[in-house]
Amino acid sequence: MEVQNRYINLIIKHLSKEISVAEQKEFDLLYAENKENKKVFEEYKQIWGYSAAEQINPEISNLDIDQEWKVQQQLTGLNTVSISPKKPGTDRFKWIKFAAAAAIIISIGLFAFLQFNTGTTQYAANNKTIEQQLPDGSTVTLFKHAELSFDNDFDTKQRTISLKGEAFFEVKSNPQKPFLVKTEKLSALVLGTKFSVKTAENGEVIVLEGKVKVTDAKSGEALIVVAGEKAFIGNDNKLQKQAVKNNNFIAWKTKKFTYQDATFGEIALDLEKAYGYKFVFENKKASLKKITVEFEGKTPEFILEVLKEQFADVKFVQKEKTIILK
Repeated sequence: MEVQNRYINLIIKHLSKEISVAEQKEFDLLYAENKENKKVFEEYKQIWGYSAAEQINPEISNLDIDQEWKVQQQLTGLNTVSISPKKPGTDRFKWIKFAAAAAIIISIGLFAFLQFNTGTTQYAANNKTIEQQLPDGSTVTLFKHAELSFDNDFDTKQRTISLKGEAFFEVKSNPQKPFLVKTEKLSALVLGTKFSVKTAENGEVIVLEGKVKVTDAKSGEALIVVAGEKAFIGNDNKLQKQAVKNNNFIAWKTKKFTYQDATFGEIALDLEKAYGYKFVFENKKASLKKITVEFEGKTPEFILEVLKEQFADVKFVQKEKTIILK
């Protein structure tokens, strides 16, 4: 752990261009020591690049750097790295302590990090949906507040991932190395396919392409789920499957919405999830009004305008992200 912390400290000094000649030589030796050290450097280099781009989100300017650093120290156990501040107006984020920079990125939902003490890679989406390519070439899209982790020897035998929250997977086919997603209630085993996993409530696996073997973590009961089906734990606490009724289950990722005689209430739920709106139906009958419509690549503002035209007898009162229907 001591050597790992030292290497991280050297990475920070290297990226901030405040590394001595002796330290640079030490860094070069550690970097060339093995593939894992090179991977670690690339991870931190990516995060450092994000932290330098203050324009990513104006919220960065208002963060308490010292407080974020203290939090990050508690999370990672890293030693303090002393880096002198630059003069005002020159690469503002190049001098801040690296863990504080990482914490800033966490705050805007763009963070991936390695836990060196456990040999585990973790990805976490805070307030934004993020997409990440995995070491095997598969892709995962994490919904807001979702967390994913896997051992650093991922892709050596069985590709195993632990998930909290909701995510959509596009798995690269490899029959010799099955892909397993574990949650508290369900697990999903695949060779190569596209599917969604949600850990909330009773757990849920929805298959878009291919097929997935879904197993109840408690009973060990298993079902084969194919495209257009979903598996979940029912009210009787038994694993079951059924046809998918709402084809917009990944609209939060694709921003494509297709409705055939759908109620306003159903559409509102999808828009809440995809864009963070909150719909309040003071007019209960409004939620039952139906429409056939399709949106793809449209802004949420455009979608709302179309709904206003279609439901002209409903009064829309918008207060930031809250929309009251009267």
